[in-house]
This record gives sequence, C-alpha cells and structure tokens, in this order.
Amino acid sequence: MFNRTTRTVTLTPAGEYLLEKCRQWIVWLESMPIELQQMNAGVEHQVNIVINNLLYDRTAVASMLACLHQRFPSTQFHITRQVYMGVWDALINEDYHFAIGVTGNESLKNNINICAMGEIQWQFVVAPNHPLANVSGVLSDDQMRIYSAVNVEDTSRHLSKRTAWRLSGQHEIKVPDLHTKLACHLKRSRDRFFYH
Repeated sequence: MFNRTTRTVTLTPAGEYLLEKCRQWIVWLESMPIELQQMNAGVEHQVNIVINNLLYDRTAVASMLACLHQRFPSTQFHITRQVYMGVWDALINEDYHFAIGVTGNESLKNNINICAMGEIQWQFVVAPNHPLANVSGVLSDDQMRIYSAVNVEDTSRHLSKRTAWRLSGQHEIKVPDLHTKLACHLKRSRDRFFYH
C-alpha cells in the first residue's frame, strides 16, 4: 500500500486507489442522512426530464437545475432535448418522468397529464435577399415549392415521426438542430435559396 524510506512514505498505485475510495466513502456517509430523509419523504432518487428542442434554453435549464438541486440535493437529474414526437417517445417509451413542450393538446397515454404552457405562433420567414422576400401578397404553394425546406429532424424512435413545413413534392433538408436550420436560412446553396 505504501513505500517507506527513512524520511518519506509514498503511496503505491493501490494505496492511492484505496485512499480515493475511502474519501468517496466518507462523502457518501456524510450525505446519507439527507438521502434517507428524502427517501422517507417520497422524493425520487433520479428524475429524467425531456425538453422540446424549440423551448430549450441553456440559461433557463441551468437555473432550473440549480433550483431543483437546492431543493432536492440528493436527487440526480438527467436532462435531454428531443424534437417533435421525440418528446412523447422519450416520455412513453423511455425512462423519462417529466416533459416540457410536448406537441398537441391531448395526452397520448391516459396516465400522463398535460398542463398547457401556451402556443407557439409560427411566422413564414426568408432571408432579406431571398427572391420570395420581394413578392407581395399571399404566396402560393407553387411559388414556395421550388425552394428547399429546411427542417429539424424528428427524434422519435418508436412513434411515427412528424414532417413539418414541407409541401408535397418539395425538396427537404433535415438538420440536427435549430442553429443549423437558422444558418441554412441565411445562406445560399448553389443559387438555390432555402426557406422556412
């Protein structure tokens, strides 16, 4: 466990490992009374939360986690982001306890309650230099169809995926997140503009 000379004592790798494990045990023993109190109060040991990609904000999530950790110090929190039906999929088919931003007004399962947070009002947007930016009046499907739609891909693995904002016969580009989607809207690709 250690090497001893006349003046010094140094730990062997096994001794360092044992020392680290002992430190972890002390921390564990010190936290045990709080964990037992929370268990007796019915507090979960781990809570998994899924958040819709559209509503995910790093600062808000960090604030939420700080509040949750302060209130439930021994609970482990796991946060993930999903897109469209991926939120429902995580809630129904994976081990998630709580979701922020599920799609629709009705629950897909009887044992899941929904509380309305509000609605998202969608706007049709194009880059200022896009040919459709100068068209006045209501745009027809034929006018929009010639431009590629850029969509964030639905992350559902078990439920049917949703296709958003795509016209019949329109080319679609699927991207992993909103930042990529926005970057695509602000760029030209081989003189073909993206929209929406």
